[in-house]
Amino acid sequence: VGLFSLSSLIEQTQSFISTTHLARASAPDPTPTEMYPSFCSESSAVSAAACRVHREAVYSVGSSIGAASVKLKQTGVEILPGPPLGRKSRYVEFLGEQRERLVGHGATLASINEFYRRAAAYSAMDLVQSHLSSALYAFESFMDRTITHPLSPDAALTQGVGICGHHVETFRAILAKLKIPTRPVQFWWRTASNDPRSHIAVEVEIDGRWEMFDVTWGATFLAPDNSDRLLSATEARRSKPTPAVNRNNASYRLALVTDGEPFAYLNAGVDMTVNNAGAISLRSKQDSESGLVADLQHIPNFVGDAEQDNKGTAGTYYVTVDLEGHFDVSIQISAVAGCASSMITVGGRHLVPKAGNLLFAGIAAPMQIKVTGEDDICYAVIDRIGFRKSG
Repeated sequence: VGLFSLSSLIEQTQSFISTTHLARASAPDPTPTEMYPSFCSESSAVSAAACRVHREAVYSVGSSIGAASVKLKQTGVEILPGPPLGRKSRYVEFLGEQRERLVGHGATLASINEFYRRAAAYSAMDLVQSHLSSALYAFESFMDRTITHPLSPDAALTQGVGICGHHVETFRAILAKLKIPTRPVQFWWRTASNDPRSHIAVEVEIDGRWEMFDVTWGATFLAPDNSDRLLSATEARRSKPTPAVNRNNASYRLALVTDGEPFAYLNAGVDMTVNNAGAISLRSKQDSESGLVADLQHIPNFVGDAEQDNKGTAGTYYVTVDLEGHFDVSIQISAVAGCASSMITVGGRHLVPKAGNLLFAGIAAPMQIKVTGEDDICYAVIDRIGFRKSG
């Protein structure tokens, strides 16, 4: 079927998705019957990007159930959308694999929702990776030294630069406009020479599951059972599959030359937090002034829960990995937020979180340093953790 032929299929597709809706009770809004949702008229860079992503995803849904395009009744004009830059997005290959499942076998309510979300995620990843250059960010930061570091997704899109954190936040901002749930997945590890490293990817909720997109490298991890779905971060780390990756990206090619292993976060011994929740290994070092202290370089500088999810306090916490014996632990806190009833807990002992120095005496290592309680949000920003050997 030609993409711009067979007008009867246009009418059939319009009728089908007008009466079917996009998804279940938590249906995203906009739907495939809206080519220009309200945010398309907004002036922000994120809104413009989301409008493009939505249109590509709608076009993918329409074409994949046998339609040339989606006909919209807006000012009496038939809109035949296509990728604005006149090129195919990388998810086109994936769409071909999906086509047979939807064409001739009866597209279902769930399959359309799944398809729309995944197509939108691929399109958003393609857009972000091509527009936010890590190589240019590095050049302007370390060689030209003219960069103004982007502080928002709008700024990153406008400036055309960014690294993994900018990529993920911009990707999430775009999909948030489409009301597609996402969550960040962060990784921390050390190289063989003990240099700290970190990376961030994102998971997208598709058909009730979480699927990982590494936006920086344009990578996804296909399920080994040859199904349509992609792996979550936990599944990818467990099975370590070969990623589907954009090898033409300049930053990816540079990473192969400099680090040699862009996907080192799949290795054993890497800490992972999902939606800012999970354990971070805490190592110690000798400080000339303070003695034995925690090495907080290149890891989160807070413990607790900063996500409003109505699940009580969980969040990020530390686990010491290189201490033995008993210690007096002093924690210098610069700020706390949202803590009504939760406590700072070290080795099973509890103190009220507050700015200043908290002392926990005689704690056995290894120990956990965390926030416990029922507050939806409660976290403490930590400046320093000191350890003094106790009797």
